[in-house]
Amino acid sequence: MSHPVPKIIRPEPGMISMSGPFSFLLLTILAVTGLILFPFYPLDIARAYEALAEEAGLSLVGLMRSMHRGSAELFIIFVTVHAVRAFILRKYGMGRWTPFALGAALVAFAMWQGVTGYILPMDIRSQALLSVFAPLIDLFFGAEGVRAFSPGNETSEGTMLLLLAAHLVPPFIAVAALAGHTARLNEPRVWPKNITITALLAGLVVAYAVAPATSLARADFSKAPGAVAFDWLQMFPAALSTFTPMPVFWGVAVVLLALLGIIPYLLTRKGKRNVVNVHEEACVGCGLCAKDCPYKAMSMAPRPSESRWPWVVTVETEKCIDCGVCVGSCGFHALDITRRSVEAIRAEAQPCAGRVMAYVCGNIAKDGSGGELLAIPGVTIVSVACGGQVYPGWIDDDLRNGATGVIVAVCAPFSCSGRLGASHASARIGHERRPFLRKRVERDKVGFAWLQPGDREGLQRALAGFAEELRAGGVKHDGDGTRMTRRNLAQAALVAFSTALAIPCMEFLWKRTAYSLEEPSLSKVVVTYDTHDQSGVKILFDGKLALEKSYDRPASIDPAKIAVTAQISGGAAEARIEVVEGVSTHKKSIPLPAGRIVALWKNPETGEYDLETGEYDLK
Repeated sequence: MSHPVPKIIRPEPGMISMSGPFSFLLLTILAVTGLILFPFYPLDIARAYEALAEEAGLSLVGLMRSMHRGSAELFIIFVTVHAVRAFILRKYGMGRWTPFALGAALVAFAMWQGVTGYILPMDIRSQALLSVFAPLIDLFFGAEGVRAFSPGNETSEGTMLLLLAAHLVPPFIAVAALAGHTARLNEPRVWPKNITITALLAGLVVAYAVAPATSLARADFSKAPGAVAFDWLQMFPAALSTFTPMPVFWGVAVVLLALLGIIPYLLTRKGKRNVVNVHEEACVGCGLCAKDCPYKAMSMAPRPSESRWPWVVTVETEKCIDCGVCVGSCGFHALDITRRSVEAIRAEAQPCAGRVMAYVCGNIAKDGSGGELLAIPGVTIVSVACGGQVYPGWIDDDLRNGATGVIVAVCAPFSCSGRLGASHASARIGHERRPFLRKRVERDKVGFAWLQPGDREGLQRALAGFAEELRAGGVKHDGDGTRMTRRNLAQAALVAFSTALAIPCMEFLWKRTAYSLEEPSLSKVVVTYDTHDQSGVKILFDGKLALEKSYDRPASIDPAKIAVTAQISGGAAEARIEVVEGVSTHKKSIPLPAGRIVALWKNPETGEYDLETGEYDLK
């Protein structure tokens, strides 16, 4: 006799549990909106501002830019939450250090993209970032870069292309890191449900209508920007860099990133590793265990030609986490785990006549049978390593041995230590994944519960409710889909509302958070030039030597690009600049009160040295 199969609906996990898939979704939105914006971005400093400036009314560029910036804000939040959650849950353990380290690198990627993304609009906020990262520009772009972002704006398409590349190239590296992050995962879930994706997109559109991303005033490199609206979520590395010399800042950043990857390795390298035991004589080579393994730790290998079964399972020790999910897929007793053996589980389940049998994930029961903690009359609680360890045939055996009902309690999605164990258990009982629960099993005597790890009170309620349903005539699975649909709709509405509210709130906050990356009383001299000979630069303030540098003759016939920056607090009555090229000496003097910028470079047409000056806007 067959019975109708109950469809066990998997609940949609919360936003914190889904921080990984949300991060991937936001990264995809960033990539798509960035590709759409790319053709609109000219390689010219003067026109770059107009290209991204918010137009009156709704526009494609405005929508894409707002979605791009809003997604960037949310991406930093979710990828950070994902990293912290993974560390707290010790996801780096049991041979998972490399994926954790690659995932941690994505946090650094998010910080880099946040800063470089704010540079591209070429407003005064971009100018502030360029000023604080001038040494980095000098390092990568040389004098051409320094000249591009000094008074006069003598830039080239090549320089703008390199600046654009600083924002566009890292995502390709991030894709490689992301591939390594998920490489050893079987059936990785990288997307939320479609309804959640739709809700997030709707929230981003609403956020654009409420608070579109806009540029500040146009960058004017003859003046310092002063205090600008500061996005502390994406721009805080720039603020930190102002307190330390650039080499120290980057050195500390690299060390911290290295520690983020090394510390988890040090915490787990000496940990005891248990792996699944394979009884090769019992293995028939069906391959279900390899298909179900959450971490691709199992594969099928050929046996000698004279063997009865052509294939046998093998285990990669470094990948196996001893979760037991594979045990639930094997009906031939060919697999077992040390920490919770099948023999021990079945021994505890033997006296089941006239009682309710409850197979409970050890993360919920916190190891042991839990009988002392949850003394429910008529219920026998058996702890398993993971809900996925429960073989469907055990349920059939228990009911045939006189159990009044069997319930399986598993961890909620994305909180299962075996990753796929909980979903595999529900799919097997729901006749959606092999090995199936046999159709002859009375489904009104089978229950299923999704619970959070350590939720003993929830477990007690679930077991008491299941026992009550059995006494009332059996479990009614009708309505489970409706309840879960309502729950998923409610969560999608929460995602849309949170997105539509969070992004405008952050925009509102940043516009009212003014911060200056430069000292307003700072005076600055920038010298950029090309030389064919030995040369030197000397900069004096009020007759006192502030900086002196010499350069050797270029090794090639091409001129060496020289870029020198000197600055002084409080200003000076006069700045005198001397540039020596071979036997020629060029001198320029100019008044330099507090807040003045002086830029000097050789005019390529006349060969003379020109001065460009400007004052800080101190308002």
